[in-house]
Amino acid sequence: MSRTPQRGSGTITDLEAAVRQERTQRVAIHADKLPPIPGLTITDHLIPGTGDGVQVRVRVYRPDARPSLLPLAVYMHGGSFVLGSLDMVHESAAGLALSAGAVIVSVGYRLAPVPPFPAGLHDCYNALEWAATHAGELGADQARIGLARVSAGATLALGVALLARDRGGPALRFQSVVMPANDDRPDAPSMRGAVDTPVWNRPLAVQSWRLYLGDGVAADQYAAPSRAEDLAGLPPTYFLRRGRRGSAARRGHPPGAATHAGGGRARRPARLRGRGALLPRPGPRHSAPRQRRPDPGAAPRTLR
Repeated sequence: MSRTPQRGSGTITDLEAAVRQERTQRVAIHADKLPPIPGLTITDHLIPGTGDGVQVRVRVYRPDARPSLLPLAVYMHGGSFVLGSLDMVHESAAGLALSAGAVIVSVGYRLAPVPPFPAGLHDCYNALEWAATHAGELGADQARIGLARVSAGATLALGVALLARDRGGPALRFQSVVMPANDDRPDAPSMRGAVDTPVWNRPLAVQSWRLYLGDGVAADQYAAPSRAEDLAGLPPTYFLRRGRRGSAARRGHPPGAATHAGGGRARRPARLRGRGALLPRPGPRHSAPRQRRPDPGAAPRTLR
């Protein structure tokens, strides 16, 4: 991804300027033009989207030398709903495929503000349906499909899980969400106190939601999952908020307050089990974990 206007280390000062800069500098790279990663077969596919002539690019990572069907995770990149690409998370997605021993389907969803919500969410949901339909061809187990990833991508994952439940879509076994920005309301204590935190803060969050939704458009539960009132029927969810409570604001993702949708208290990151295992949190969430190059020699941890 191209570099963006900054204040200090890694902090975007104007999200709209960052969007304009990235749009002018982005050059998409097809999977067959990328250096090979030992232990993986990587392919790009164009799948049908929502709307006339809409196609969505997905990139599939499959570990080699695995004779049995593998679990599959649909992977949605971060970027405040307006930045990012398949190429930006290429190494991260490849590393996840190797370490988890899973097929990863990374989604190149359409970015706001043109088009705004729900275009990107629909692209991600279409990718889930495509992955479930073609699981056998991808060497994946249709009974072990999950959703994953970070920041805005985690928010999209939560929205896709809600859509899959409400539309009677593909059954989900699990989802892993890291720092989802899943509440558009700027009135949470963590939002009010994060005026000038590095990397991510309240002004950027407000700008991000405006660009994602469009001016004057109200968010629903699929855009901002913290607005969901019924969490039954959702898959078991691993929810991770990076950083300890005392240092979170300094790292750019201030600590959460009481949840809106669950009506409960903010909790420490945990693997949540049972029905309705979705725990939305309000407030800014950002500063993605550092990405490491995939280690082909690492022992895979198969998702169960």
